[in-house]
Amino acid sequence: MGNENQMKNLPESISIFLPETIQDPDGKPKLYSLVEEFAKSKKNKNPFFYVAVGSFVAALIFAAVIVTVYVQRKSLSTDISISEFEDIKLMEILDTVKKYENDLNIARRELADLQGQLNDELAYAPDEASRQRILARRQAMIAAKQQRINDLQGKIDQYDQRLQENVKKAESIVQNYQKLHKVQMEEQRQYYERKIDEMVLRYNPFFQSRQVMGILNAPIPAVRTNPKLTDYLKELREENIIAEKDFKSLQGMVNDNAVLVAQMLDVPYKNSVAPTLQHMDYYAKAIAENYEKLWTALVRAVREKNEALAHYKYAFDYTARIDNEAGFIIDARDMKSIIVYLSGNQAVKDGDTGLVFRTDDNYIGKIVFFATTTGMRAKMIDIQDNRAIRPLDKILIKLKQE
Repeated sequence: MGNENQMKNLPESISIFLPETIQDPDGKPKLYSLVEEFAKSKKNKNPFFYVAVGSFVAALIFAAVIVTVYVQRKSLSTDISISEFEDIKLMEILDTVKKYENDLNIARRELADLQGQLNDELAYAPDEASRQRILARRQAMIAAKQQRINDLQGKIDQYDQRLQENVKKAESIVQNYQKLHKVQMEEQRQYYERKIDEMVLRYNPFFQSRQVMGILNAPIPAVRTNPKLTDYLKELREENIIAEKDFKSLQGMVNDNAVLVAQMLDVPYKNSVAPTLQHMDYYAKAIAENYEKLWTALVRAVREKNEALAHYKYAFDYTARIDNEAGFIIDARDMKSIIVYLSGNQAVKDGDTGLVFRTDDNYIGKIVFFATTTGMRAKMIDIQDNRAIRPLDKILIKLKQE
């Protein structure tokens, strides 16, 4: 045909859209490949890049907010806000980039549709003239759409640069907040350490008294165990010293005190408190042990004296029974509290009187009896011719009439 050479010399901008069957009548038609065209574009961007950048920026903002709130709660003197992030406008940039990406995807789909329509129309064109008309009509639309894609890609590239710069700025802000947080945390640490030291000193003071320090500086001879407490002895009751119930209560207090002090010693007190408790424990055990020795020794002494007195009582009882006497003067040095011996068969009561004789016809005076915790005693209420009462003077009892 006469137009074959003309078809081979088509302009390059048009020939790229013509199938090879037109340029080469012997060749097979080659359909337009959208994938290959996108691969040829140097400005084609991976959408995952924006997703990753967006996630990173969101994480930075979230971390900055967390740090800000934490520092605000830890330090009332510092007002930290996220207003600085508002100047960066990261979210605004991301929203704009997303909009442009969406527009870019739409434009690419529209370009692909135009390419597909062009290929379809060229494939079914009846002649060369029809092909030329199709190319002329579609070329402007495809070129405009490609320009739209290029414009959108350029805007996205510009926002990519701004996004990277603002991400660096956000990182700088977060780092500054982290440094501020570190400084404030150090101040908080020092503050609470001072408070802890104050609390320790409040409940674990250093005693300054010279007397107390002298006691605490004295070494403890040895660690004492709790002393073994002696059981109640009958002499305590017989001598009316202490009731068994009260005695056991006292021993219970000693044991309870030992338990409480031992519990306090388990607490890791510091400063002067620890040695004070150690000395208190030592003194409490030493006092209890020594008092045990003291009162048991006293009871033994009382027991021995009572045994000796029993011999004297036997002598008085025997003499009173043999001589048929009601009693004797023992010690009249205190005329208001005369110690007397009364025979066991005498039911003398408080207020009864007695006559004192040295011999049966040698009258000395008159006494009145009164009760004491240690037994009956007497006081002189009448004395004959200022005569002196002597030990072993005899007593004639006059019972008071009811």
